[in-house]
Amino acid sequence: MEAQDAIKEAFRGLVVQVPFAKITISGICGAANVSRRTFYRYFESKDDIIAALIQDDFVRPVETIAGLLPLDEIKSATRLMMERLHRTFFDNMEYYERLVSSIGTQGFIDAFVKEEGELNRQMYLEKGLSEIEAQFASDILCAAQAASLVWWLGHRELDYRQMADMNLKWIHVRLGESTGTNTWGGGGGGNEGAGLLRELPAR
Repeated sequence: MEAQDAIKEAFRGLVVQVPFAKITISGICGAANVSRRTFYRYFESKDDIIAALIQDDFVRPVETIAGLLPLDEIKSATRLMMERLHRTFFDNMEYYERLVSSIGTQGFIDAFVKEEGELNRQMYLEKGLSEIEAQFASDILCAAQAASLVWWLGHRELDYRQMADMNLKWIHVRLGESTGTNTWGGGGGGNEGAGLLRELPAR
């Protein structure tokens, strides 16, 4: 395992085992069997590792699939992507539960929006939304996704397929109808910028 990956996995394990405030850079280095110099080659802080894990778990899988398909064919892979992302969260639920309890729901949502937002923003721009509309739609979509994951922590009777279905039905499709783009899934219309976004003032 490469040093960067070892650091991330060591941190993930420590979050589950140790109170977050007591996790130190030295402790992470010890668990990953790397030097502090090596740690700072890749990360500046614990927040950087949190961001990197969000990238690994939620952003890169989508980027990989999206990179293999034309934009107009991404819709056909929506369920695959959503099940993949929810399965990853399910497999690491103890880590995310401890993380959310440590940094708070808003802290998790903010981190999620920051890391995933650019990918969604670019997709909305490619669909023809203006810069401000794409930013707004992306932030709202990412915040809703993150909030749904936090909600899932209190409703573990649902499996990852059920959560993917709920996400598609109540977040992606609804927001797609509001923006008139429906970047991810079924429903929605053309590219008129309908609903909430149509009410935004012109730039």
